[in-house]
Amino acid sequence: MLDRIEYKARKNNITNLKTYLIENNNFDINYKFDFILAFWMFHEIHNKNLMFERLYEKLKDGGSLLIVEPKIHVRRKYFEYELELARTTNFKIIEYPQISMSRSVLLKKG
Repeated sequence: MLDRIEYKARKNNITNLKTYLIENNNFDINYKFDFILAFWMFHEIHNKNLMFERLYEKLKDGGSLLIVEPKIHVRRKYFEYELELARTTNFKIIEYPQISMSRSVLLKKG
């Protein structure tokens, strides 16, 4: 999946994109991000509180986190639970983008 994203970025002359595969909450990255995308995977994370904390730490001030979850796996009530966890980490909800077959939210650090 990351290879495909990197390929499309190169094809479209996007040069400021960095992709990382985070496994087991291992955030051994010495970099702060403007934007983080969690696409159809957040429901798979066991310790969501820890993940939100780590993502918050890795965002630059004013940085954004876009969470996109598949409607087929994530019911509205569970998605709302994830949003409540995000709020406890001081993420602010900016908007709910319309993404096909998905529940999505754009969060901002702050």
